[in-house]
Amino acid sequence: MYEIALEYLGATLMLLGAAILAISSFGLFKFQSLNNKIQAGGIASSIALPLMLVGLSVVHPPAGGLCFTLLVFDLFVSPLASHLLAKAGSKIT
Repeated sequence: MYEIALEYLGATLMLLGAAILAISSFGLFKFQSLNNKIQAGGIASSIALPLMLVGLSVVHPPAGGLCFTLLVFDLFVSPLASHLLAKAGSKIT
């Protein structure tokens, strides 16, 4: 009974992360400004990926260490990548 509840919780977290990722991908096509597109991509990376990784670690506990490592890596790299894209885009336009 407990395992089934954990599987449903993990699946719900992964589906919620996938839904947020899909919604934010529409922003990449809808927005005109480069800064708005960067923000849509940053939201996807900072919200959707942690939800999906936590869901994966709930469903498959041996992958918890790898999921935590990926989460920490993403939390450091994503803001840096957004900043570098914004800086490069401001020099082009």
